[in-house]
Amino acid sequence: MASILQADSFSSISVLHLSSPSHLLASSCSPDKDLLLIISRLGNKDTISLWKMQGGRKWEVDVSAGDAAHEEVTGIAWSPDGMSILISHHPPRLSIHSIQDGRQERSVSFASTSELPSDFRVTGVWWLKYESPPKKGPEMPDFFKRNKTIPGSALSQLKLQPLLDPLKDDTVPITTSDLFSFQGILPTSTAKVPKLPDSIASWPALPPDLVAASIKPFPRPGDPQRRPAGSPEEVLDDVRVENSLNYDSLVVATDDRCRCHFFMDATYPLGSTTIGETTAISGIASLVIPPFHSEILANITYTVHTGGITHTNILPVFANIASLRTPQAREVAKASSAARELAWYMLRVVDEMRVTWVGTNEQGEGAQSLGPKWIKEIESRQRVHVASGVPNAIADLTALLVTGQPSDALNDVLNHLSERGIAKWETTMNDGLTKIRDFSEKRLALAAQRLYILLQEAKGWAMLSQTFGVHKFDETLVDYCLELLRKLIIHCAWTASTARDQLWRFKEFKIWLQYESNRANNDGAEDGRIRPLSWDVLEVNRYLMDGLNGCGLDNCFDVDGGDNQVPNKSPDDVRAPPVGRTVAQSISMAKKALDEPAPRPWENKPLKHASIGGINRNIEQLVKELARACQMVYSNAGVGVGQGVLVRGSWKPQIGTKKGKERADGGTGVGVRMRERTTFEDGVAIQYVLISIPRHEEEGDRLCLTRLQYNINVDRGRQASLQVARIACRVGDTVVDVLDFDFFDDETVVLILKGRGDGERGPAYAATVAYRDMEFTQVDSVLEDMSRERLGYDVMEHEECVNGLRLTGSRKLCLRWTEGIQMSVNGRVGRRTVCVLDGKGLEVEVLDMAEEGDGEDEEMGVIGTGLEEGDR
Repeated sequence: MASILQADSFSSISVLHLSSPSHLLASSCSPDKDLLLIISRLGNKDTISLWKMQGGRKWEVDVSAGDAAHEEVTGIAWSPDGMSILISHHPPRLSIHSIQDGRQERSVSFASTSELPSDFRVTGVWWLKYESPPKKGPEMPDFFKRNKTIPGSALSQLKLQPLLDPLKDDTVPITTSDLFSFQGILPTSTAKVPKLPDSIASWPALPPDLVAASIKPFPRPGDPQRRPAGSPEEVLDDVRVENSLNYDSLVVATDDRCRCHFFMDATYPLGSTTIGETTAISGIASLVIPPFHSEILANITYTVHTGGITHTNILPVFANIASLRTPQAREVAKASSAARELAWYMLRVVDEMRVTWVGTNEQGEGAQSLGPKWIKEIESRQRVHVASGVPNAIADLTALLVTGQPSDALNDVLNHLSERGIAKWETTMNDGLTKIRDFSEKRLALAAQRLYILLQEAKGWAMLSQTFGVHKFDETLVDYCLELLRKLIIHCAWTASTARDQLWRFKEFKIWLQYESNRANNDGAEDGRIRPLSWDVLEVNRYLMDGLNGCGLDNCFDVDGGDNQVPNKSPDDVRAPPVGRTVAQSISMAKKALDEPAPRPWENKPLKHASIGGINRNIEQLVKELARACQMVYSNAGVGVGQGVLVRGSWKPQIGTKKGKERADGGTGVGVRMRERTTFEDGVAIQYVLISIPRHEEEGDRLCLTRLQYNINVDRGRQASLQVARIACRVGDTVVDVLDFDFFDDETVVLILKGRGDGERGPAYAATVAYRDMEFTQVDSVLEDMSRERLGYDVMEHEECVNGLRLTGSRKLCLRWTEGIQMSVNGRVGRRTVCVLDGKGLEVEVLDMAEEGDGEDEEMGVIGTGLEEGDR
């Protein structure tokens, strides 16, 4: 056997040495780069690491969310552009990571419904790119550069608005790879990143497109939407989200309840649909989308827990996913994404306003605390100079303003008040009040107006039940959000007006305070730099009464002991009472009143004013409630789309019948392993399935290869042809065990072989077999009632073995522990590698399977990605 298997038909690229036990998945190899993703277990959490196949680790990150005590990675998928990695987790969630440094770009939750159990487990994940049929004739160019935006829609109206000023997003920190274009290898934790608010984290949205939401992206290194040098309103067409290779893609995640969960562009949940029986014993084994078609081919695996028996259908179940690609679904997803960006923008604006005014424990005190601190200092001096009585700093300051004579306590404070302290106070107050004024008028109010446009469109969708009924918009909830937005716009005007008044009064107060401080420090002599009474006495007095020790801005944010509730007054409640007369009647009454002799009776009649003194103006709570309500509007908009997926064909194994029981007693499904590969030629699907039957004492492992051909355009079961081939696991006269196997390309299958009877440290060999050259036998049984496991055992019992392992190439592996080997393959042209992990999970050997004459695929080259040459 050594002379046959040790042919060295392939070359060994490298051997990767791992620091902790790890494992591979079938999709661990990058499809278009020489990169390998390895999953390691540390305690109760999984980490992922990206390795160069030539040797060397690029990065390692902890992908746990930090909320659950036990987390694990259940599947991985590579993005169509090859620059992102999709990870499925248990407990159920998805996360997208950059291949540059492993940073988590997005965390996606599964849509929660009353029909979906919360204890399911994600078993597989696929990231698929729709392939559109070639268009006939030349395509009309986009002269108006609409970027697939429908004219007249809410997004088209936002496109005409000036972009809002950018805000830094602390949830996407700038790393060393962004600044210096190199990656470290130390593990990093995604839990260190500030968490998003619950309303934003659970908001369904597409990949971020700030320009579509009329927001200028924050300039950060490596951002695909960075502005070019020149006009800040321009975005390069080649970095638009619509021009990304990931645009118009679909992520399908399967669970152990035989459900498919759909995600538009990997991030926007479209709900789920049941492919088979919704029980705890079923799951989906495979999933394929034919080119130029909108159908999923799913093979359902049923697992009976008693004895671990499995049954897998031969004929696939078809699921038509055309409803996932409707223009309405895309428009709703884009509107939801824009609304999310605007809501997240408003939350950050309000938070920055609160930090500026109130302060935080991390960033220190805000501008609001400087006045009360000075008041406390005066009152502490009053307790020293006055033995009895209640200290009152405002009274002393008012007396100084009116008489010009300071008290002893106030004179001590003014003597210790330096010009540097006054200047720092002035700078803090000017910056704080100016930011609150500008943020209210130029950011928060404008963002609310843009969100109002989107919600008005959502209200229209709620009325069009025939077109948008599947999205389940709640018109009552939309009206509630519109009412909150009207309140917010009025409160923004109030906040800006209050900040403007406070800024003007403080400037007058500062001039007076600086004059009194200079006079106190010079023993009453005026230095001439500030003329007496160069300030407005009334404005200074108003600042002393309402501003120095607190003002109306304190009620705009959440503070300890404040009114931290959502404002309940609407704009209509603060309007002046209606007059009840026309303009002509009002003019006539005015002329009549002017003709009346004095004294006129209407002069002493008091005017009616709306009372606004007790109105709650907490804009922080208002924005939080708005974000929560808007999230509810869009949260179920996409869930109903998945329910429109049409399933053709059904299959149920024979469980509990006499025939099924006999097969189960015979060991059906116990230890059976399967790999499959499906190709499409002119509307005909050709599916190869390699089945490994548990080893026999004399014969060792037994292999069964099936070839199923069917027309994907006809009803299930018609014109289906099934052929089988029995393969003996022998190389020459030596019985071998098959440790692992997988389809490499359309011609070859890769097997990891080991001599029968060798120990766990016995030599293992990588070998290739041309599976299309096997001799097949036609099967005439009824395919609808047959399972793959039953077919495999029937073939072993009745079919004559005419096929052996005719190897087309082989090589001895240099791994030390061969029992429990795992393998991941990449058979694409220009890559053609096989990665084998030893039984201990500590070593990976990378094999180059390319033959002479295999050229590099130019389309797989990486341009402008920042990757090193060895990663391509």
